[in-house]
Amino acid sequence: MTMKPSPGNVSTPYLLAIVGGALSSILGAAVLIGWYTHNVALIQVSAAFVPMQYNTALGFLLSGLGLLVVTRGSRNAGMACGIFVMLTGLLTLAEYILGLDLGIDQLLMQHYITVQTSHPGRMAPNTALCFSLTGAALVVLTTTAKVWKPSMIVGVLGSLILGLGSIALVGYALNLETAYGWGELTRMAVHTAGGFMFLGMAVTSLAWHRDISGSSRLPSWLPAPVGLGVMIIMISLWEAFESHELQLLKQYPHTDDIPFMSDALLVIGIMLAVALSLAVYLTQVARNRESEVKAVNRRLTAEIDERKMVEEALCKSEEHIRQVVETVPDILYTTSFPDFSTTYISPAIEYLLGFTPEQWLADPESWVKQIHDEDREQVLTMAREAYEKKEDFVLKYRMWHKNGKTFRWFEDRASWECDSEGNAVALQGIMTD
Repeated sequence: MTMKPSPGNVSTPYLLAIVGGALSSILGAAVLIGWYTHNVALIQVSAAFVPMQYNTALGFLLSGLGLLVVTRGSRNAGMACGIFVMLTGLLTLAEYILGLDLGIDQLLMQHYITVQTSHPGRMAPNTALCFSLTGAALVVLTTTAKVWKPSMIVGVLGSLILGLGSIALVGYALNLETAYGWGELTRMAVHTAGGFMFLGMAVTSLAWHRDISGSSRLPSWLPAPVGLGVMIIMISLWEAFESHELQLLKQYPHTDDIPFMSDALLVIGIMLAVALSLAVYLTQVARNRESEVKAVNRRLTAEIDERKMVEEALCKSEEHIRQVVETVPDILYTTSFPDFSTTYISPAIEYLLGFTPEQWLADPESWVKQIHDEDREQVLTMAREAYEKKEDFVLKYRMWHKNGKTFRWFEDRASWECDSEGNAVALQGIMTD
């Protein structure tokens, strides 16, 4: 799954992925510099907040670099970063769950800034979970194996990372320790929470960019991560508020002034998640219909333009034919059948027989009348016989001039025009002097 866009196809999600990856890399690099230079301000925002552990900073640096190289189409480097970050997160979670000490916390740096926790120097479990999700997203983005709906999987992983980071920041803003710390375990640092918001934005944006097409700017899977992300945020807030309320209840068991909001928050959160997912879905439906209407309008416009071009070409062709007909020295005509009334006559009639086309057409029997008296019966008889046989014919006969005193000999070549049922309805011919 290559992420590198073609020239002139740089989308907003693609730019967001680059920005998120770059900010994550800068954050991780800055904190690592702080650890090596003993700059506490880079490691720990203030004394009131927990520090970002060395492994966490390294995870941000590699996660950001992995996302950046993936956007440039470097599959192998992105895969390597993803595997390292995912293993770091999974091994740390295994240490917490199984009670192990694999030594990865102090492998590269002996921590000289720690806080009171059950595992000093170890990244927080929610931090390890976010890195596991980030690494998994990078692996899915760069793997050559066939994965079921890879963009949707990456989008869901990105929304989970974004949700967990948002929860921690909200906890810091509301002074709700249970939102950024799990039990007595290590807490997530405030700048770690911000870093995961960058990573979540970048991962989700990459999945979005992967599914962008000319017909739709919203991926079909978008309602799932939106609803899931909001649900994770609200459930985490519910758990944090509930834990906070229980702590208050233990401290003040006989007071009635504690507002219990956790259950109401959970209900509101579920309703909000469903509403947002539905809103995104309806937006997709509306955008798809709008795209379909625009596509139909484009096809209709193209068809109309094509018809106009054909009509213009026909007009030019007809004008060309008309000019040719008017310059031909022979008489071109169309005569209906069986009454032999003339329906069309070319301008050469005026030069050869003295009639203008308008004068000739004014009398439907002009052709019959102007045939020489000695030739008329024979010509009409032969025309009727040719009609019965559905055959073309060639006749030589005389036609009177308009002055009634002179006549001309003509060779008349004629053919029958038939309707859809094969019945002759008109006679078309050319009379040569």
